[in-house]
Amino acid sequence: MTSPLTCSVVVPTYKRPDTLRVALESILQSIRRPDEVLVVDDDTLPQDFLKSVHDTFRERQIPFHYHQKDHATMRRGLSESKNWAAELAQSDVICFFDDDVKLAPDYLTELMKIWEVNSQEEKLIGIGGRAVNHRPVSQPERLFRILFGLTGECSWDVNDVGFQVWDEAIDTVEHAYYLHGCASSYRTKLLRATPFATFAGGRTALEDVEHCLRTKQDGYYFLYAPTARLEHYHAPVGRDAAFAAGKKESRNRKEIFRSLCRQDISHKIWFWWANIGSIIRKLLAFKFREASGMMAGLFSSNASA
Repeated sequence: MTSPLTCSVVVPTYKRPDTLRVALESILQSIRRPDEVLVVDDDTLPQDFLKSVHDTFRERQIPFHYHQKDHATMRRGLSESKNWAAELAQSDVICFFDDDVKLAPDYLTELMKIWEVNSQEEKLIGIGGRAVNHRPVSQPERLFRILFGLTGECSWDVNDVGFQVWDEAIDTVEHAYYLHGCASSYRTKLLRATPFATFAGGRTALEDVEHCLRTKQDGYYFLYAPTARLEHYHAPVGRDAAFAAGKKESRNRKEIFRSLCRQDISHKIWFWWANIGSIIRKLLAFKFREASGMMAGLFSSNASA
């Protein structure tokens, strides 16, 4: 009889102690306790906060490790944090959560149950959960996606021009080629062999999209697990930050397309048409600064940030 799979939980963070505390408290309430918890910090958490967290995890007998990045030797960015955590993790499965999520008590129970059932699937690289407070895809949005080529071969996918497709309304475990970065888990040894890409400019965006498309092309797949539930609260950003995020997203999207997608005329037309649709979608959601940043990134050079 084989031993149960072990599980490391990793939470990359940057200047969000309040939301991080909520995320860590929800992890502490998990029915299935993680075998270790790692926080990778791109800034500096207050010492009183860290002492409180260390004490609480020690009381629950859950190993807790705080890792602060040394920016003299390591770049800022989510990809760098995740790759470092993958090297540090001691478990069979590594679960990544954003620092603004709140897990349901049975999240890890449901997730690891599916990992156990599929433990012999050599090409299964990851399993993702469900963000229950994300807006479901409406019928008009489905038609919009079709119109602008923002569709894939399954409900959770990265298509042939580097755009992610998702549908939180799916109620059964499904074969997938894309997972949200906020609620993803990976077979640790496979993630170490296929680390997240780092992009020019220091700030990460779409690292999950690039990784999913690259591993899909290498023959790997994911599973979407709707019974593993959490809430994801996007922390608000200012106008300048929204513009910068949109610009970086477009820059990285172009880099993904150039490095991983076919460069014939039909795919180039599809790529630009999908970008137009993606920008229009932001405008329809009244995210004007982000849409402006996306346009700026689309028509700028990727040589610098």
